[in-house]
Amino acid sequence: MWDGSPLSRPPLTAHAQSSIVLTCPPLVSRNRKVTPVPKSGMKNAPPELREKSPEDPLMKTDNELKHDVERALEWDPSIDARNIAVTAKDGVAVLTGRLPSYADKWTAERIAKRVAGVTALANEIEVKLKDDRDDADIAEAARLALTLDTRIPAD
Repeated sequence: MWDGSPLSRPPLTAHAQSSIVLTCPPLVSRNRKVTPVPKSGMKNAPPELREKSPEDPLMKTDNELKHDVERALEWDPSIDARNIAVTAKDGVAVLTGRLPSYADKWTAERIAKRVAGVTALANEIEVKLKDDRDDADIAEAARLALTLDTRIPAD
């Protein structure tokens, strides 16, 4: 009989009409011993295995935060993130680069703000419009539109 403890195995259950046998593995290994690692032994460990700072154990490192923001920007199909660079320091993410519209800039900002661990965001993305027209080009286009409109007199 199974006593329900995580160290004992539950009974095997078999259905008479099928050959499927169901079982649950134990939640904790009986032979596993957990030994704490002394803090002095963590000095030479790679950064990803070192303990987080005791002040905020849930805070991401700068590289983790940068990676998470980059992945979020790449994953979202509404924006082309190839021209966006991300840096991170102490929870502050900085977006730089060039995009073709203000809507893309605001979308990138919205995506980066959703990432867990971003405490502040600096959006330094430049908007480079595809159609850079000066005032003379706009005036010429307006004059041509008025000339071609048959409802407006030629005078």
